Amino acid sequence: MPGSTVEFGNAKKQGLVNDSKYVAYHIPVIVVQKGNPKNITSLSDFTRSGLKVGLGDANATAIGKPQQRCSTPSTSPQQSRRMS
Repeated sequence: MPGSTVEFGNAKKQGLVNDSKYVAYHIPVIVVQKGNPKNITSLSDFTRSGLKVGLGDANATAIGKPQQRCSTPSTSPQQSRRMS
């Protein structure tokens, strides 16, 4: 089962699939420890030392591709959005 509309389009071009149905939505999230003890409130907080971060593999998971676009080295703290 293709994991994204891009992957589905590629599979359809190759004649591997015919019809499509959405069975899930991939929504990137930031998950923090209960109570948010490191006070993570924006992407710029991930530039601090002492944090452990788990990321999706952009070559293996559909959710890894948008994550990779969000975490490029050119992303400045001014470009990150405050989380509500």
